[in-house]
Amino acid sequence: MKVLELLEQLEDLIENSSGVPLFGKALIDREEVLAILKDVRLVMPDEVKQAKWIKDERGKILNDAQQESERILRSAQSEANVIVAEAQDRVEKLVQKDEIVKIARVKGQEIIDTAKMQSVEIKTGAYRYADDVMGQLEINLEKHYDSVKRNRIELEKYQLKAQE
Repeated sequence: MKVLELLEQLEDLIENSSGVPLFGKALIDREEVLAILKDVRLVMPDEVKQAKWIKDERGKILNDAQQESERILRSAQSEANVIVAEAQDRVEKLVQKDEIVKIARVKGQEIIDTAKMQSVEIKTGAYRYADDVMGQLEINLEKHYDSVKRNRIELEKYQLKAQE
């Protein structure tokens, strides 16, 4: 920065000037001081412009950084929302799947229980039917047995008569 160099020259000029005894004052070359101040005035607007430009650029950079950080945060929040929504969806599907499995198990057990009851009823019915058929068969066999027995007795009678 040129202004600082000029101010250092002015400081050196003051420090190296001869002093007035007892007054604490210094004798300075007026023309030289005015020349340095003129140079300061000439350089100062450029330095101020540069400082203003730096300040403005700093503001722009900070503003851009702020906007970028907000964009990144929005994007991250959006991604987080998507991830959470997907996770909730997966959990919901797993819960539904688990509930479907539970319902299927209950239904399956109901079907098995119904089948067992029907099996018992069918077996009981089959035993009753078989018992009825055998009962009828027994009655018919007894009738035929009685008939066969009578016929044998009759046959014996004829046989005895024939031998006489």
